[in-house]
This record gives sequence, C-alpha cells and structure tokens, in this order.
Amino acid sequence: MVRVLYLTYDGLTDPLGQSQILPYLTRLARSHTIHIVSFEKIRSEEKLASLRSELSSAGLGWTPLPYHKKPPVLSTVWDIVLLEYWCRRLWPKLKPQIVHCRSYITAIAGYHLRRKAQFLFDMRGFYADERRESGLWPPNHPVYDMVYKFFKWQERVWLGNAAHVVSLTHAGALEIQKKFGLPKDKISVIPCAADVAFFSKCSEEEGRMARQILRIPDSSSVLIYVGSLSTWYMPREMMDFFAVYRRRNPDSTFLIVNRGEHDVVWQAAQMAGLEPECIRVVAAERSQMPSLLKAANAGLFFVRPTYSKLASSPVKMGEMLAAGLPVITNSGVGDVDAIVTQANCGILVKGFSVDDYEAAIDRWQQDYETYRNNALKAAKKFFDLEEGVERYEAIYRLLGEG
Repeated sequence: MVRVLYLTYDGLTDPLGQSQILPYLTRLARSHTIHIVSFEKIRSEEKLASLRSELSSAGLGWTPLPYHKKPPVLSTVWDIVLLEYWCRRLWPKLKPQIVHCRSYITAIAGYHLRRKAQFLFDMRGFYADERRESGLWPPNHPVYDMVYKFFKWQERVWLGNAAHVVSLTHAGALEIQKKFGLPKDKISVIPCAADVAFFSKCSEEEGRMARQILRIPDSSSVLIYVGSLSTWYMPREMMDFFAVYRRRNPDSTFLIVNRGEHDVVWQAAQMAGLEPECIRVVAAERSQMPSLLKAANAGLFFVRPTYSKLASSPVKMGEMLAAGLPVITNSGVGDVDAIVTQANCGILVKGFSVDDYEAAIDRWQQDYETYRNNALKAAKKFFDLEEGVERYEAIYRLLGEG
C-alpha cells in the first residue's frame, strides 16, 4: 500500500472530475492510501458534504479548496500559494510517498516536494501551448508572454526531474522523447478513459425512450455531439458537415448535449443554413448520458488540429465508442487517427471543405455497419477505465517501491 497525495486544479464536483478523476481514484483507493486536494468551483456546502461522505466511504481523504477565477493570473497565483500552504499543513499527517500532480498548475507545488516524495508529473497535455493556441494567452501581450515563457521553462524542468511522466497520447509521448530526451521507460501513456460498463449498459429500448422524449422519429439518423463547444471544438464546421449529411439523409437530426453554450449552437446552425427542427439541444447529468448516446447512430466531433493537440485525448471519443457509436472526426489530433484507422470504428474527415465532407459521407455510408460493430471493441481496447487503473497501479507500485 502506497501513500499518495493527489493534487488537481480541476474540481471533483466538475464534470471532468466526475468522469476523469473519481473513477480512477475510487478504484486505486482499494489498495492505496490517497488524499486529494482539489479546487472546487461549486461552493454549496450541501453538495460538498455529500461528496465528502461518498469519498470517505471509498476510503479517500479530501481537502477541497475554493477556486478563484478573477483577476486573471493573480487569482491563479493565489490558488498556487493556497495549495502550497495546504501541502505543508497536510504533510506531517499524511507522509506521502508519491505526490501525484495532475497538470501544470499543481506541478508548481508538487515539484517543491520532490525531495520528500516521488514527483509524478501527470502532464495531461502541452498546457502552455494550449493556452496560447486557444487565444487565452494571446501572443505579444507583455503579461501573457511572460506567463507562457515561465510555463515552457518549468515544463522542461518538471519533465527532466519527474520520477515518472504520464502522457495522454502516444503522439505526445513521442514528442516528449524527441524534444526533451526523456527515456521511453520514464513515460506511461494513459488516455482519457471511459467507464465502458457504465456507457454500454443502456438497452435499445432506453435509447428509443430517449428519442421519444426528445421528439426524434425512430426513422431519423441521429448524430450526437457531447460537451463544451468553446476553445478547441468547431461548432461551425460540425454544423456545415451536418448540413451536407442532411442533404444526403433528409430525415436526420443533430443532437447536442451541452451546458451554457446553446446560443453558440443556434448561431452555428443558422450560419450553416439549418432549420431549427433538425437540431436538438439539451443539458444533461452524467447519469443521463448512456441513454442519450444510445438514442444516436453516430458520434460527431471536430477538434482544431494544432500543435498542442498532439497530446490531446478527447474524453467524448471513448464515451461514444463505449456506447456503441462509431465516430466521425477529423485528422491531426493526438492518437485519434491511429485509433480510428486501426480499429476501423469510424471515419476521419481530411479537411473542412464540402468536398471533404462529401467524400467522408461516401465512405461512411458504404461501411457504417462495420464501423458500428467495431465501436465497443475499440472502446475496450483503447479507452477502458480498468486498463487505465492498472497502468496507474503499476506506476504507484514502481514509485512506491523506489
């Protein structure tokens, strides 16, 4: 049994925390002592108390800290100071053997503890490049240029001094080896996993019921998109693709499951010349996702293919495949090309022109049944949560014994 201090800037009450942190840690807590420090955007004492009870039952310790958003940069600096304070305060009681840092912000605090415990840098992706490419840290801005350079310098320091590094993709791991000279055995690739049992449990009847609630005809061909539409995802291009798809399949429907960005959906639909009756937009809890995915025929998502996306593993891809949905997506993102090609579980759109869309839909309609039959097998092979837990288990054992 290894003692682990797990630091995350994402909240456990966030959708990402619910899908990509807790499923791992509740399983790892069966054989290790884990204490989590997270930053929570939700301040409801009732919700925090409920989650605390749930975590305690799973054998997980938890220190939730308040997340600060404003003012930019200074609020993050304050959160880092707060995190370092709580690490020092918790240390005498926990005496962890591993400090597991999820992404770059927590690595600032975790790196300072490397002489007391093994520093596990779970980098997730090229954080500074993501921020710059997204426009959140615009170039030629005196403050953001300084912040970008700081994190790029720290990135090299963390990668060079970590006891072990986790990358979401093989493409990202190869870039790290090439650019930073890390040995292969110091890096583990663990993609954003899907709880295959959870997403595959839904019956066809539950999918039909979800269609009825959404007023989608049984005969309709349904494409579904799940999650945020900001920053990396491409709502206009997805709507353009669906417009071409709908010309070929007049009874088709585009179902978007999203919180807080419905105006983005309708604006993109209008620009693509789509009528409102072929679009459904809903917000949903995690518990509703299996039935909503089961109501669809395929998953659609486009991601901006930039440098930082070499290290990106779209959460939605694993969840769609786990629900038995083949995927329609674009090239140039992490391991997506390799997975779709190797597993034959969908199609890759080569570009974002009408001709590219027409060519992709031709391939889609020729081999749809093959793609659908391969979807769940692809999820189990590439995104299974239990496999991800085993890989973290192996890292914990390796570092704990060291």
